Amino acid sequence: MKKKNYCRAGFIGFVLSIVCQTSFLHCVPISGNWEEYRTEVLKEQPNFNGWCPKEKAVSIMNLLLANPSDVCVEVGVYGGNSFFPLASALAFKGEGIAYAIDPWSNEACIENYQPDEKIYKQWSKEDLKKIMHKFVEGMHRNQLDPFYVIMRMSSSQAYHYFEDGSIDFIHIDGNHSEASAVFDVQHWLPKVKKGGIICFDDAQWKSTQSAVKILLSSCQLMSESPPKKQWLFFRKP
Repeated sequence: MKKKNYCRAGFIGFVLSIVCQTSFLHCVPISGNWEEYRTEVLKEQPNFNGWCPKEKAVSIMNLLLANPSDVCVEVGVYGGNSFFPLASALAFKGEGIAYAIDPWSNEACIENYQPDEKIYKQWSKEDLKKIMHKFVEGMHRNQLDPFYVIMRMSSSQAYHYFEDGSIDFIHIDGNHSEASAVFDVQHWLPKVKKGGIICFDDAQWKSTQSAVKILLSSCQLMSESPPKKQWLFFRKP
């Protein structure tokens, strides 16, 4: 009998080990090893729609680990491909809240674009409701609910909810028309704390150059992605 029970226990342990190896991430990491945890996050990241390269995800996560991150914001979430690593870093630290700001609205995506532009045609047809639901499901599946809040609204609506000097980290990746990009920088920059970090995406686009110039004149450039400067990191003085 003892041998039989031992074999049964061994079999159950084997099954549990397989389940653990294939299970999703948890809001409280099983391992305290940052490198291992970050690797697992990057493996899960492709399950979220979007265009955040691994190099950028790693930079965001490392910066959040090394700097204050009580209040984090992402303007323009889409499918969460960059928001998931952001919130996962907070989960590893066991502190902080990330605010996911996106209206998931076709009208907001094509604002300030002309009907004959490629971006207008693309974003006017995108099923953003489906993208949003997949994002929410993925965050819940990975048990990250304690570390993020969804604000389904436009950038121009959301910034009113934050006091000046209240944000530790912000990722600006919303509508890339010139008017919208400039609006986001002008209205969100005052909300960032002194010493806070700003990540600006698609900094190489012609339409975002005015917004980039404002950041370069107002903040300290920390790093940029080679070779096209696709994203930039700034620290607010």
